[in-house]
Amino acid sequence: MKKERQLLFSVTLADCRVETFRAGGKGGQHQNKTESGVRIRHLASGAVGECREHRSQHQNKKIAFLRMIQSEKFRKWHRLECARRLGRLAEIEREVERMMRPENLRVEVRVNGRWVDESAAAGAISGAEGEGNDESAACAGAIAESNAEKELAREEAPER
Repeated sequence: MKKERQLLFSVTLADCRVETFRAGGKGGQHQNKTESGVRIRHLASGAVGECREHRSQHQNKKIAFLRMIQSEKFRKWHRLECARRLGRLAEIEREVERMMRPENLRVEVRVNGRWVDESAAAGAISGAEGEGNDESAACAGAIAESNAEKELAREEAPER
């Protein structure tokens, strides 16, 4: 038995802000005077569709609307809105909360050009400070030397 589908809501131009503009490009004086370019912005999702290919504003409006509803931003909003209206939004939020628990996350930081687990990096950094690591001391010395050279170069540079 086939499940019957029901219309939850519809999106029309009344839900959007329609902007017209001069399209530019070939066409000379006629193109410069005609506002045939159309940009449609869906207010609820922030999705945008734009068209300026045709000379007709009506054709451009149709294509801009299609581009807007095919955008990834609109599709994400549509999925969430359908879930909210069907009462599944709370279920989705619970699932996201479950996935975002600390035991499910892995945080990495970049140390000495390599990606390492955050907890391992914290141990390595605190260990380097406590031991007086020769490598980190050499790095600090090189940075101080480089800064001194830059300062000296600024002093010797002629004023303009």
